[in-house]
Amino acid sequence: MLYRDGRTDRPAARLVFRGGPGRVAGSDAYSHSGLVIDEHGNAANLHLPSVVRAFVDVVRAREPAGGEVDCGEVDGWPLLPAIVRCAAEATPGVPPCSPPGP
Repeated sequence: MLYRDGRTDRPAARLVFRGGPGRVAGSDAYSHSGLVIDEHGNAANLHLPSVVRAFVDVVRAREPAGGEVDCGEVDGWPLLPAIVRCAAEATPGVPPCSPPGP
């Protein structure tokens, strides 16, 4: 869940990763609880601050100008490629195919 700064009474967005063919979410396939991998090999560790920051930036970019919208439940899979790119760009010197994070 993502919360607005200073607001803990309700989340601005609840990111959901449901498992399915070609997808790993959470502890599927002997992975750790924060790992998500899509069918194209985009992978992210949801416990890393750089990944959380990337989700915040991508969700915020989807909001209308000047307005704060509570997105409710958001399917995280379509956002994952942009998240991986954004998190990797935040870590200088990382090859493009590397997973995000320090």
